[in-house]
Amino acid sequence: MQGLRQNKLQLFISNGSKEQDKEFQYHDFGYFMDAICLRTGSPHNKDTFVQNGIHYIDPYVLSDEAWAVTRKGQDSRNRMDLLFEFLGLTPVIVQETHLIATLHELAVRGIACSIIPYMHSLVEKTHSEENIYFIPENYKIPKNKRYIVCLKETEKHLPGDFLEFLGATLRKIEL
Repeated sequence: MQGLRQNKLQLFISNGSKEQDKEFQYHDFGYFMDAICLRTGSPHNKDTFVQNGIHYIDPYVLSDEAWAVTRKGQDSRNRMDLLFEFLGLTPVIVQETHLIATLHELAVRGIACSIIPYMHSLVEKTHSEENIYFIPENYKIPKNKRYIVCLKETEKHLPGDFLEFLGATLRKIEL
């Protein structure tokens, strides 16, 4: 948000917040799915399973794992805290960061597990999907909304259908 305020960015993609700032315009364009980054070398590799071609792990079995999380106040951290609370887990947090990509990197290096919004671009950057597992659907955890965010003042200067086109394109790319 600070980048928008300082005119360093014109718009960005956010994984949503219940507390939306009235200074900004939010354009909904779908959902992120939560995924667990299982750390390399975890003994819980044996607890993963495949159903209909999708790789899953029950996060409840990870209660003894070390966790990396984003910093308090970030939407992704709020989401993680809600998931831990929903699961009745008290995570042992060994690392905090502000970048979701760092969480995946820490899992790949065998340092800590994490919960992230699943993004194809992240998988392509790190060249690894082996550590990423989805949370079984029986938990019925609400999906995490995605938004294109810009200043209301900036939106006035954009072509009328630009944000709708961008949102539709991003849905097809499936971040």
